[in-house]
Amino acid sequence: MGRQALRDMIEQLPDRRAVLHWHLTANHYPPYPVWMVDVAEAAIDTCKEGDSSKRITLSDGVVHNVHGAEVLAWVLRADDAPR
Repeated sequence: MGRQALRDMIEQLPDRRAVLHWHLTANHYPPYPVWMVDVAEAAIDTCKEGDSSKRITLSDGVVHNVHGAEVLAWVLRADDAPR
């Protein structure tokens, strides 16, 4: 699976939410919870708007192991992460 599978899925399925749902629940082990689709969409939109340093709030009680309950958009959207 991996990155190429994600690229193939994006080309075949124009519905971004469906692709994100598949990617997060079937292309990761362990799978991410379904509520992460909303978080991923927020991160993608924020990065596309050019504000990758904006913080995205996770669901109540959920914390990132480094960034806490509010995570920088580029951290959630790894393709925009500084290299």
